[in-house]
Amino acid sequence: MHLKLHTFNNDSEYLQNTQQIVTDYIEKLIQIPYRIPKLSASEIETYNNLLFSLNLLNSEEFQKIYYEYLEFRRGDFYSPFSFGNIKEIISLDDKTELSNLLNISHFMSQMITNVLKGNPRQTKRFLNTFILRRKLAQVASLEIDILILIKLMLLEYLNPTLFKKLNELQSGESGIVLELGMLESVFIDGEENKLGEGFKDWQTPQIQNWIRIEPKIGNVDLRNYFWLVRDKTESTMSNIHMVSPIIQKLYSQISSTDKHQRSVGFIELKKLDELVKDEVFELLNNELLNNPSKTRNLLDTLFDYLEKIDNEKYAVFALDSFKKMSFALIKNERKPIDILKFMKSKHKKLTSGCDELIDEFSQKESCLLQKTAMKAKE
Repeated sequence: MHLKLHTFNNDSEYLQNTQQIVTDYIEKLIQIPYRIPKLSASEIETYNNLLFSLNLLNSEEFQKIYYEYLEFRRGDFYSPFSFGNIKEIISLDDKTELSNLLNISHFMSQMITNVLKGNPRQTKRFLNTFILRRKLAQVASLEIDILILIKLMLLEYLNPTLFKKLNELQSGESGIVLELGMLESVFIDGEENKLGEGFKDWQTPQIQNWIRIEPKIGNVDLRNYFWLVRDKTESTMSNIHMVSPIIQKLYSQISSTDKHQRSVGFIELKKLDELVKDEVFELLNNELLNNPSKTRNLLDTLFDYLEKIDNEKYAVFALDSFKKMSFALIKNERKPIDILKFMKSKHKKLTSGCDELIDEFSQKESCLLQKTAMKAKE
């Protein structure tokens, strides 16, 4: 067997192709690492201002600003392209929203730099989300403080677990988180730290820095803010953040411990269409099943609802809820029996179901509800 050997000169096509392959391969192996540097506070401020301008100005006005920015950058590489620079280029007299955003841009950029550490990708995502939520607040006619929204969003990025925890803490009637006030008194006002083990996750250096960011929010009603970010909270307590501000307001009124507020709430509710009433009742029903700390007050609200919003379907839902409800939640209450007796008298179709439930309660362990059920059977 004979092998035929080929020789190639330097100009051969085969050799040139082979050398190219080797060169390409080596280029893949030998690379110079380059990381995108973190943005400085002034760069973030510039980015804020350009992004706000892009979103709120027409194309012609933005092009003017962008052209001037490029000229500005050639002469000054380190200073921010600020509110002052922009208002020299175009008039902001009739551009209130843009003017307000540019006014807070400097402070906002400091907050973002401190928490996001100048990460370009996170900064862009953060600002786009902020603009979207601000527009949503305007559409929903929510009164919000932009700086508070920014502060809460920073916690959302910094520690999603604590952000969701904060949502659960603020989901009560007032929307005020007392725990935040306690943290602020320690880490801002300098009071003695008597916080227990339950505050351990809130005392890391990162979270302490977040707490110190102005403004303070320990005495602020946070409900509107968490309504805006309800897609990220997924609260398991109830769906109170998944409804519109109007429904929230009505629900807050009718479930208030203040009798006058409740009366006003029901007067307003009666004027509205059935779909609104259905949403408010669904919210009440979910809270009743999922919020044990407010059972007594919610039972009072349920009774008022069945009396003042006369519709048999709500009584049917209420009966079903009593069947699902943990006995431990209501064993020290008389109100369930009062509600069942009322439904019997008002809706004859429900008599059998109400009697069965009263009988079931009467056979439970000795407690206030059991004794009340026994009397109702007499």
